[in-house]
Amino acid sequence: MADRYPQDVFAEHTHDFCELVIVWRGNGLHVLNDRPLSHYPWRSLFYIHADDKHSYASVNDLVLQNIIYCPSG
Repeated sequence: MADRYPQDVFAEHTHDFCELVIVWRGNGLHVLNDRPLSHYPWRSLFYIHADDKHSYASVNDLVLQNIIYCPSG
């Protein structure tokens, strides 16, 4: 688990693991695989696959908790 308090603007990146992301507070623009996603409401949940590329932009008091895991093949 990784707490992002607060989550700052973060450049595009990838991971070698998967993430479940819980939004506890605030909002921001999440760009996932070159697709901007609407500013999401607090207390939402989203999934990031290990092969996805993503970034955070226009964050406003954004507080996240990331549950990081490696699925077994």
